[in-house]
Amino acid sequence: MTPRPLSAVLSRLVWLSLLPLLLVAGGMAVFHVVSAHDATRNAAAQLLGNFKPQIDGFLETRIVAIKMLVQSPLADDPQRWPDLYAAAQAFQSSFGSDVIFADTGQRVLFITRVPFGAPLPKLPGLGKVQYAAQIALETGEPVVGDIVQGPVVKQPLVAIVVPGLRDGKVRHLMLVTTTTRELQERVDAIPLQTGWVLSVYDGAGELIARKAPAGFDSARDVDDSWRFKAQSRFAPWTFTVEVPRAVVQKPLRDALVVLLTFIGMATLAGWTLGRRATGRLMRHVNTLADPGLDAPADDIDDIVEIAAVRTRLHANVGVLRTSEARFEGTFEQAAVGIALVAPDGRWLRVNNKLCSIVGYAQDELLAKTFQDVTHPDDLDTDLGQVKRMLANEIDTYALEKRYFRKGGGTVWVNLTVSLVRKPDATPDYFISVVEDVSARKAAEQSLVEIQAAALAEQHRSQLAALNLMEDAVAARQQAEALSTTLAEQLDELRRWQQAMLGREDRIIAVKQEVNALLAQLGQLPRYASVRDEGAEK
Repeated sequence: MTPRPLSAVLSRLVWLSLLPLLLVAGGMAVFHVVSAHDATRNAAAQLLGNFKPQIDGFLETRIVAIKMLVQSPLADDPQRWPDLYAAAQAFQSSFGSDVIFADTGQRVLFITRVPFGAPLPKLPGLGKVQYAAQIALETGEPVVGDIVQGPVVKQPLVAIVVPGLRDGKVRHLMLVTTTTRELQERVDAIPLQTGWVLSVYDGAGELIARKAPAGFDSARDVDDSWRFKAQSRFAPWTFTVEVPRAVVQKPLRDALVVLLTFIGMATLAGWTLGRRATGRLMRHVNTLADPGLDAPADDIDDIVEIAAVRTRLHANVGVLRTSEARFEGTFEQAAVGIALVAPDGRWLRVNNKLCSIVGYAQDELLAKTFQDVTHPDDLDTDLGQVKRMLANEIDTYALEKRYFRKGGGTVWVNLTVSLVRKPDATPDYFISVVEDVSARKAAEQSLVEIQAAALAEQHRSQLAALNLMEDAVAARQQAEALSTTLAEQLDELRRWQQAMLGREDRIIAVKQEVNALLAQLGQLPRYASVRDEGAEK
């Protein structure tokens, strides 16, 4: 695995620590959006619930008032139609809507917009109004028509047709016309949230009134899921509340802005704090490689783990320095020649003993190669052995060979070469140990002499020990004979003791029998002391 900088590892840790916060922030943003959407839907439903009764109330009051007029007895007597006309004018004054009175043949009998008695045509061909009148004639129920263009006022109108029933049959029709402007005013009076749209449609889907932002296009700006509808009780009208896409997405945009702001702030804070923490940690880590191994002076608190490592390093440094000193002493003062050799044969370091063996000073020897000294006439001999070591991964080899001493002399030595590898197992250098054979043989001869003397002394000691052992054996035999005699005498004494003890017991028993017989004869005992002895026994 490729190593990475500590700063990169710490940055990753910072981001990993920020990840839960970012997830929580994202979850809160989603919750905020969902809550906002739920609140919007609830508000739209509440708005429809408040607006629908207002329009239905507007229609219901007019239907009830017209129904009272058309069912009045004044409608049955043509002579009293002027009074009915006056009542209709009162309605028109109160509600601001014209009233039309017609018979079942749809002939207009009066209209409040013109004086009573003026010649009037049949019910104007108002299309949908006429259709509504026909429905009222057929069903006998009030009917609210769709939008029509008024032939007199030249404005869009909505007509309410109420039939006058007599004995279950329609005798008259009374119509009330209301301009869409009046309905628009009522819609405009409804407070809406910013961007929302409130509309009223007739049964044919024609727009009666709407409150909307400028340039609003329902098909373009609103998704079907954000179009809420309700139906009128008295008319085939539809009330709609529409929430444009831009308004729906605003909570999402707001949440996204907040989330991005939070991420930006968290990133900046994490980067700043992470950079400071990384710098501080790097300073502490660098102290582990510093010879002084002291904590950074600008840190108030040291890091416990690094301080513990630093303490161990202090101890290890002491051990290492002691080991190095011991190695130096061993290397320089060794009784054998030691050399460190590079894989290419260059001398890296030699001790004084090797210099004395080959007859070169250290600077002279370091200027040569391993092969120059060992085989100047055959440079490939030792080099080939080294190559075989590398090829076969042999770590050590030993042989007895000839060294060339400076000045042409030669010396036979025992040579041991050991391979030292790097952590990745590649060769680093060789340790060469050179032992002068003659010096070793002298040491061996000295050791033989010392061993011979030790053996002679050991032989003398063994003879003296053998004499002592013979004396000890004789003394032991005498002691065993004396022990046997004493044991026999002791056994004899035990037998005499048992015999004497038996005789005394028999005498006492006889005396007791005599005393018992005397007692039977009524005489005093002869052996008074036997009673005490018997009691004791």
